[in-house]
Amino acid sequence: DRNGAMISSIHPETNFLLNYNKNKAEKETIAEKVLEIINEGELIAFSGGSTTYMAAVALEDSSFQNLTIITNTVNIAQRLLESRKSFKIILTGGIPREGFYECAGSIAERVIRQFNIDKFFMGVNGISPEGGFSFFDLEEAEIARTFLSQSKQTYVLADSSKFDSIKQIKVADFSEVTGVVSDHISPKYRALFEENNLEVK
Repeated sequence: DRNGAMISSIHPETNFLLNYNKNKAEKETIAEKVLEIINEGELIAFSGGSTTYMAAVALEDSSFQNLTIITNTVNIAQRLLESRKSFKIILTGGIPREGFYECAGSIAERVIRQFNIDKFFMGVNGISPEGGFSFFDLEEAEIARTFLSQSKQTYVLADSSKFDSIKQIKVADFSEVTGVVSDHISPKYRALFEENNLEVK
């Protein structure tokens, strides 16, 4: 425990399907808020995870038609390709992580670096003042950093269970992202985010 933040690196990372069914209503709330951030005609990016997946799924029933979407995540790309939308989908390629659908490695990073992305939507495993936005997996963290470096704006998507939790790998400080989208943000975190000029959704 570090000032109330649980250092939970000893707990194993759970796979996509287990995460998908956890806090589902909260993730659906986040997905609806994401639709309010996107503008027609933008190039947007999604990293992996159940929360970003639900945000991508929400695009199927949205009014958007003209979006370019880049992702390193096979199930997000597949879901959007199967929708009736005329979105342009770019899958980075790379080496998929078993059980997680996310591609990582130098191939994916090279592809991401070719794009000037308007908005990047990033799922995270932990959020805390000490650990910033953190991840379990090193290769996944590297992909997130690459997306972040190529994006004009980065929004962290996190349900309230991710707060006060530190994972092994820090991806970004609070000041390095544009905003945080969550089902519930406590007064403590709202104040911290506003101190760092973050949008709170």
